Formats: sequence, structure tokens, C-alpha cells
Amino acid sequence: MITDSRNTKTVLRSIFRYYGSEVSALKDSYGNCLGSRQFCPLPLNSSQVFASTKVRIPFCKKDGATGYFNICAVEKLCAVESEKEKDPVKTIIVLEGNHQIRSHYSLKNVKKSISLGHAAWERYCLLHNPDALRLRTARYKPASPETISFKRNLIFKLVTDDDDGEEDDSGSTILSN
Repeated sequence: MITDSRNTKTVLRSIFRYYGSEVSALKDSYGNCLGSRQFCPLPLNSSQVFASTKVRIPFCKKDGATGYFNICAVEKLCAVESEKEKDPVKTIIVLEGNHQIRSHYSLKNVKKSISLGHAAWERYCLLHNPDALRLRTARYKPASPETISFKRNLIFKLVTDDDDGEEDDSGSTILSN
């Protein structure tokens, strides 16, 4: 985790400028696509997509309260049930390396922000890196137990039941249900 004394907007612009991107152009492009320019996720590359969350209470006007986190580094989300009435922390975002971000957004809003981040990531990959989209989609969408069972039974049936099929003129077997 890195701390910096400059405000969030300046640090964010500096990071994106270093990598050859412009925050305002990304907000225009992805904000129009996702329907929210104000808090739209910002993809830097195929392994870094930054989503926003409220991390503190502002002290005065124009005092930023928004922080950004990499959605690709999120390991888990925890809802906070505080005994204190005035505790504004509602969700803890646990990142790789066991770093924690205490968010003032509800778990539902943080999940929405992350899902928008995934949509921005998919759009980024479609435009810039289609291979990353195929690899990550295959990696993060495991088959359900029903699908695994169905495929296992289908393979077993194909291997053991040669008598259930009909032969066509070419000698190939056509499976019937």
C-alpha cells in the first residue's frame, strides 16, 4: 500500500499520465458506455481496473473522500456490523497481501462498483487485449456441479454405449437422444 500527501485526483491523474492515459478521456469513454461518468471504473491495463469508494468523511467543501482500489486485487468483501451508531464504515475490502480498505459504502454498493469494474475491464480487453478476456473468462467462470455431472455422464455414455447410435451412409455414428 502506498500513501501520498497529494489529493486523490492529482495522484490518479499522475498515475494514468505516466502510463499514457488521460483520466478525463477514460471517464468520457467508459462513463458513456456504463452510464455513469461520475464514479465510473478506470481501466489502466488488463490487470489493473480502478473502482472508487468512499473512504472517509470530508472535513470541508472540496475535500475529497473518494479512494480507488484495483478490482483485480480484491480477495474478499466483508460487511461490517458496528455496535456504534455513528461508525460510518460499512464494508471492508480485503486486497491481495491482506491489505484492507475500510469503505463507507454498503456491501451492495461496493459489489455494484466491482461489477461495473468488470464491465469496464471487458470493454478494455475487447478494444485492446482480446486474449486477456478469453483467459480470464475461462479462469473465473468455473463450471457448475450440474454441468460437470452432465458432461461426465455424456462422455461416459459416448465411451461405453456404441450401440445407441445409428450409422449413416459414410459409416459414422449419429447419436440419438
